[in-house]
Amino acid sequence: MLETVRLIGVWNATSFQTIPVLMLVHIFLNGNDYAGYFEIPERNLKIRIDIFNVNDSKIVFNMTSIKSSFEGHLNGPVIQGAWKYASIDSPVYFKKVQNHSKYEVNRPQTPKRPFKYIEEEIELKNQKLT
Repeated sequence: MLETVRLIGVWNATSFQTIPVLMLVHIFLNGNDYAGYFEIPERNLKIRIDIFNVNDSKIVFNMTSIKSSFEGHLNGPVIQGAWKYASIDSPVYFKKVQNHSKYEVNRPQTPKRPFKYIEEEIELKNQKLT
């Protein structure tokens, strides 16, 4: 079996289907089994990997909710293989990430001043209530 320490972590790749899209795959242990989720930070998308198989250096994972899968091999610091979605197979090279926080997208729920837009306070009166 593949050395667990080498596989566990966050791996990134960029897909160039039409526009560049950063993809992250988080791999961890759930008991004695591998588990994980797929993430596209710019789209705030996280999808659970529901089928995960590792055999020697071969890695296969599926996300049945989006009918997508990946099949590849761990080759040194890279997982290289094919991303399969619908009838499209795309070559993908995942590299292990040392600092996951640099990929986080800052989307504050409460924006802070100065805003990048014009702020104007208004007051409305409801004539039916007065």
